[in-house]
Amino acid sequence: MKKILAAILAFAMMLCAAAVEESAVTREKIIMIEGTEEVIVETLYESPLGYRLWYPADWFTAYHEEACDFFDAIDEEANVGASIADQEITPEYADESLNAEVEIALANGGELVGDIRQWQLESGAIIKSAELIYGDNVNMIYYICVEDKVFCVACFYTVEAAEGFGRRIEEMISTFELNIPQSSTPVEG
Repeated sequence: MKKILAAILAFAMMLCAAAVEESAVTREKIIMIEGTEEVIVETLYESPLGYRLWYPADWFTAYHEEACDFFDAIDEEANVGASIADQEITPEYADESLNAEVEIALANGGELVGDIRQWQLESGAIIKSAELIYGDNVNMIYYICVEDKVFCVACFYTVEAAEGFGRRIEEMISTFELNIPQSSTPVEG
């Protein structure tokens, strides 16, 4: 009888542990890369910086360190990655700040490809981006202007990875939204 009770207790503990364990929220999405439909698996990332987005979990590992979020390539041989930081400016200063970053890059041997682009997400966020090339490497700078904040997404990858990696990054950015904190006001009853 003690063995049966111990087995039931052990099973109950395993069920409780499984229920408590947090699992990542994922979804599948179809995107077009180089004219081909590709199914990607995205994972929801909720940042301590106050935003959330979906990122391609089969490409990146995401983590937060020292006021910045990093999306490092799972493939250690791949020369790709991204970081996101709060610029600590308001949207009215975004153009000036992005232009200053582009000027610094140009002074350091970078070449601006095309013009600075701007578009709006369904969420209402305004995206401003600049593509800079340094030899065989691409640096993309995205400013995400949302409400009274500006976040900078800095990406790097090789020119040969530009189509696939660049498309995944823009897909990731298109899901960006501020977290809406839950009310911590106690409910009186």
